Amino acid sequence: MKAKLPSGFLAAWITTTVVVVFCANAALAEGPHHGKGHEMPTFDDVDTNADGVIVADELYAMQAKRMSERAQEGRKLKHAGDRCMFEDVDTDGDGKVSEEEFAAHHAERMQQRGKKAEL
Repeated sequence: MKAKLPSGFLAAWITTTVVVVFCANAALAEGPHHGKGHEMPTFDDVDTNADGVIVADELYAMQAKRMSERAQEGRKLKHAGDRCMFEDVDTDGDGKVSEEEFAAHHAERMQQRGKKAEL
């Protein structure tokens, strides 16, 4: 005996599918994210003068810009105190952050955040 689907089931299923696909595409189109929709800056985003290194002024200017953008969007800034200090990224202490130092610091922070999520 075949089960009969309620009338309107197919239309509801198609509508739901279209909405889910549309929302997923919109989210993916926004670019790379970390956590709850926070786009992570690349080395080139922070190295604003494109000289191949990041200095403290560039790092702190990028952080201030991101905080301002988030505040204007109405986002909560509850993790503002967790931002990295230049000295944490400049591991060789030469006053400049190389692309390798930047990548290593980023990987370390992601690992730490992963451990926090497990706790």
